[in-house]
Amino acid sequence: MSRYAGNPGAVEALVRSTEVHRDVYVGAEIFALERHGAARIGA
Repeated sequence: MSRYAGNPGAVEALVRSTEVHRDVYVGAEIFALERHGAARIGA
């Protein structure tokens, strides 16, 4: 089951003003979404 694909709110919730969820750095699903242009973390 995908936690982030098709759920932009879940991706946005990964980055806060004072912290970043570990999935941004090590999450295979986030990596795959970013490679395909579906997620732009910190843009």
